[in-house]
Amino acid sequence: MTAPTNEICISVNGEATTIASQSSIADLAQQLDLPLRGVAIALNGEIVARSAWGTTLLESRSKVEVVSIAAGG
Repeated sequence: MTAPTNEICISVNGEATTIASQSSIADLAQQLDLPLRGVAIALNGEIVARSAWGTTLLESRSKVEVVSIAAGG
C-alpha cells in the first residue's frame, strides 16, 4: 500500500494505518479516539512515556502497539 506524500503508512496493533506525515503519538492517540487514562503506547517495541507523546514523531513503517490497561481482581 502506497500512501500519498502528505501521509505515511504505519502499523497499529498489526494493522496498516495511514496518518498525516509529521504526526506525533499524541496525534495518533487523538485520531484513534483513545481514552486519556489506562492506555500505554509502544513505538517499535519501546514504551513511550505519556509526557513524550506530543514530541515523539511517527515515521513511515513505524510499528505502534496500543495496550489498554484494565484493573482486575
